Amino acid sequence: MSNSTKSCHLSLLKTKPLNREGSPEIVGHELPPKVFEMIFLPAVNDEIKNELLTFLRWSVSLDYDEKLQVIDSMPTLTAFQVESLISVFNEENLTFAELKDDFGNENIIPGNEGCKLYLDVISRRDSDWVELKKTLLRRLLSE
Repeated sequence: MSNSTKSCHLSLLKTKPLNREGSPEIVGHELPPKVFEMIFLPAVNDEIKNELLTFLRWSVSLDYDEKLQVIDSMPTLTAFQVESLISVFNEENLTFAELKDDFGNENIIPGNEGCKLYLDVISRRDSDWVELKKTLLRRLLSE
């Protein structure tokens, strides 16, 4: 395996680790505890809030502004709306994971348009979340 092929595989594994069943593992939202506490979501408990924020982080269909909009609307969401969002984000995550399966590990190599698109989407998603964390930290510090 060439170094460039290996780096593509490592990038995918780092971003989307697999659990015991071979399905993509959703790692947490990685928000600092004070920022997590600052986000007001009265309709559900902290465990469900944690789940929603985790799925929001891993969403590839929403950009920075849309994710911030979801966070800003959290105080007004009902429990049903939160459950619906989690369901939609879960379905999105499963569908996106199937994209990788469509390529097959042997086909995800640099220069392959599928690999490039997949990695570009992941890169945008990750950089959007970093910027969102910065925005939320600035809000926390300005309070």
